[in-house]
Amino acid sequence: MPDGEYHAFIDSEFKDDGELNYAHIIISSTTGNTKEILISSYLCHPQMANNELSGPAVWSELIRWVRNLKHREYTYRFVIAPETIGSICYINRNFKTLKENVVAGFVLSCIGDDGDYSVVLSPDENSLSDIATLHTIKHITKEPKIYKFIHLVYFLVFFYQFYHYMCEESHLFDESLLGIRVSEGVFLEIYKTHLR
Repeated sequence: MPDGEYHAFIDSEFKDDGELNYAHIIISSTTGNTKEILISSYLCHPQMANNELSGPAVWSELIRWVRNLKHREYTYRFVIAPETIGSICYINRNFKTLKENVVAGFVLSCIGDDGDYSVVLSPDENSLSDIATLHTIKHITKEPKIYKFIHLVYFLVFFYQFYHYMCEESHLFDESLLGIRVSEGVFLEIYKTHLR
């Protein structure tokens, strides 16, 4: 198409009988503790290996690893859903339980490349997730990227194009790093239990 101004008409309608699929698995604490660690990932861009394959691959391995733990201080809730709208739907359907029980949460995203380790802190910057992640990240990299919660908004607004470009480039995806990331999930569990 030649350069120029174009107008588009999207002929759509709202159907209230649609569906949105998500899945979760809950692995109970061995101590009877109902407080939960939530670990989520998402599926919505099937062509993007780093963005959409790395998270679910590590998520699956973490489920296997957590199931095999002889001692689990916390209950683990693993959720997989379409990005953003799936999370909104899941929270809406499970709000009361999540509000009462979740004490820490982690999102597995874009973890299949050799980029710098990064973390987005919670708004209060002192949650169990923040403490465990900051403690762990110091042991796996000398220069982690640590973002305040508000920086996530800036990231999404200003770097959206770059983010999707990087995730769509299959040559930037390194499947050998998935095992390293799973080990780091194990590392988080070890340190989480020592932070009480």
